Amino acid sequence: MELVFMALLLVGSAFFSASETALFSIPRYQLRRLQQRPGLVGRSITILLESQRSLLVTVLLGNMFVNVLYASLAVLYGARLAQTRGYLVFAVVDIASLVVLIIAGEVVPKSVAVNSPLIVARFFAPPLLLFRTAITPVRALFEAIVKGLTAVVPSGRAETPATTEDLSNLVEVGKDHGLLTPRENEMLREVIEFGAIEAREVMTPRIELSLYDLDAGKEGLTELIRECKHSKIPVWRDNPDNILGVIHAKDIFLYPDWQIDSLVRKVMFFPETAKIDVIRRELLERQQTMAMVVDEYGGLEGVVTLEDILEEVVGEIEDEFDKREHKMTRLSGDRYLVSAGLTLREWNDIAGTSLTDEKIETLGGMVAMRLDRIPEKGDSVKMGGYRFTVLRVVEQHPKMIMVEKIHEHSKKGDAGR
Repeated sequence: MELVFMALLLVGSAFFSASETALFSIPRYQLRRLQQRPGLVGRSITILLESQRSLLVTVLLGNMFVNVLYASLAVLYGARLAQTRGYLVFAVVDIASLVVLIIAGEVVPKSVAVNSPLIVARFFAPPLLLFRTAITPVRALFEAIVKGLTAVVPSGRAETPATTEDLSNLVEVGKDHGLLTPRENEMLREVIEFGAIEAREVMTPRIELSLYDLDAGKEGLTELIRECKHSKIPVWRDNPDNILGVIHAKDIFLYPDWQIDSLVRKVMFFPETAKIDVIRRELLERQQTMAMVVDEYGGLEGVVTLEDILEEVVGEIEDEFDKREHKMTRLSGDRYLVSAGLTLREWNDIAGTSLTDEKIETLGGMVAMRLDRIPEKGDSVKMGGYRFTVLRVVEQHPKMIMVEKIHEHSKKGDAGR
């Protein structure tokens, strides 16, 4: 008879151990789903987790009760056997019962609950809630004692804001659990990193801009607009670093009789280290879509637009006037044809490397820095386990680069040359 009661108590110990681990291990997103669905199981889990102190007291009281009874029965059963078979049997029975309690009553049920918290909680929450209600007087007494004791002990918990690393880890967990598609995962990561991105990382560099000298007259500007098909043209006077503003292409045709200086609209200026989130906010407040980016000396570095900023989250946005230029094309195996304008951050995301430099933003710039001179066609450098070979140079600026992964046998071959 003792063995039957011990087996039942062992089941009770497993029940309380698994319930505690399962309920405290349910992810928050799954808990929110349960709260939104009507039903006995969802309500039971929600009620139990509303007061974690109450839940903890309930589980520990139940677990302590069954474990004490189990241990007492084990001692009585061992003592009865010792009367006929000796005290060695008593010791063996007590030790064996303790081992069974640890394994079957604690380790195994908690391991199962950790692996499948929601499944275990669905089965165990309703009876646990019933047990909590049944022991309300005793539970309330212990809760009051615990509350009084914890009130005099200073809490070590402090509310700290979530860091970028915390948010990245949450996104990674969502991806691992299949809650996010690869595209959603990429977009969320871009949003998290959004506040740390600087203007120089997303701007269109000066060398690619279509600038216009106001003193050159209105006719030349009309021709430039037709040629480049840009909706806004930055204009200057005296020297290209002296940007006076921008002229909208539509204004040229809407107000053909106006003097060219009357068409100039003010434009905002930002240092190249300005965060794009700040630029976005300022542009929206002033209802503008373009800003000039300048270096520490006030010289023009490039242009950043709201579209450039948005593309950091949603990817490339192309219209009918955009020249389609793929930044990277995979040729075969570990060989890629890459635009020299690909940023180091974009390359690191693609290749899993960590190429960084405070003053360099693009692969072309990194190649030039490693060469310590203006790159020429055929120049090659090795960085981050890859070989970068310049394929095309335009106006002393690299345009296309061949990237090849360096394998072990390639390294040995290079070493022997």
